[in-house]
Amino acid sequence: MRGSASFVSRIIHMALDIRGALRWPARKLAGIFRTEDGERYATADEAREFLMDCLSEGKRVLPIGACDGFSYEKGCPGHERPDEVGR
Repeated sequence: MRGSASFVSRIIHMALDIRGALRWPARKLAGIFRTEDGERYATADEAREFLMDCLSEGKRVLPIGACDGFSYEKGCPGHERPDEVGR
């Protein structure tokens, strides 16, 4: 039956490459990261220190938003989402 076939699509959540972010100019880094308590790292130097700490912990990427199964080495593993062809 044409048009009624279904397939599985995948959702891939975004992640930030830490080494890439370390190359950003200071004006882009200041204030974009938060501590676990929700406070912002106000300066670019604080943000760079945070990113360097992440690298020293073996992390390569950081999640952008919530993601079940996130890997700090490879990012989002992908999540299956049933969908219909033709939508």
